[in-house]
Amino acid sequence: MKLIARHRPTADEIAAAARAEDERRRLLAQFARDQAEADRAEQRRAAREQARAEKRRRKAKAKARARRRAALRRWAGSARTIAPLLLVNTAAVGGQTGYAFTRTPESWPVAARLVVALVYAATVESISLYVNWHAHDALIQGATGTAAEMRRRSYVIAAVVAALNYSHFDGEDWRPTPFAVGSGMASLLSPWLWGLHTRRQQHLQLLRKDLVDETGAVFDRKRRRAFPIRTWRAERWSIEHPRPRPAGCLGRLPLRAGGPSSGSAGRLAPGRLGRSARPGR
Repeated sequence: MKLIARHRPTADEIAAAARAEDERRRLLAQFARDQAEADRAEQRRAAREQARAEKRRRKAKAKARARRRAALRRWAGSARTIAPLLLVNTAAVGGQTGYAFTRTPESWPVAARLVVALVYAATVESISLYVNWHAHDALIQGATGTAAEMRRRSYVIAAVVAALNYSHFDGEDWRPTPFAVGSGMASLLSPWLWGLHTRRQQHLQLLRKDLVDETGAVFDRKRRRAFPIRTWRAERWSIEHPRPRPAGCLGRLPLRAGGPSSGSAGRLAPGRLGRSARPGR
């Protein structure tokens, strides 16, 4: 007799087990599909984030390139205006350096003599430039009186330094030589040339603030030669009633006693119409 009888599954149990296995497989397949869809969605989201990051990176690089180009254009614009001035200062300092190098003791090392000569030249040439810088700062700040005074002082100092630089390379009895004249002129004209740069900066400042005085209409040279008096009168009228357009000034000239002006037939000048319309006049 068997102690443990073997259980034989019934047909219903077998069918239920088959259905459970099918359901499990269906759920596993659904899970795999859902997981694949989630992975694809995550990949699409990561790709969009990467594309946005790449777009931001390209935009940042483009902005950086634009800033660099703008800075380069500003630097080039400043270099065009300042480079000639620096060349003049370099020529003046070079003349002073050449003279000072010959006056240092020959027993010194060449490097020491050159350093002393450069310090001397830079000190002498920077005095008038420093005073002229104060004139520049005062003019930009609107202190025109202080700017004019500082500018005159810088010119006097530059004249003294120019005489020194000229004397280093002149001939007998202050006879001019090309190098002496060039060195002296470089020292003399340096503050004046920097003053041109200062006045340009002030003009740009006034333009930004809309404080530039209108000078009236500007006429062509042919019109000036053909009608000198009429053009001069039109210019005076445009300055008095600020009108920058030449075409609007010629037709508004006051009439002469003989009749209407050319270009404005039948138009009376302001004031004369009122006087002619008064009764008894």
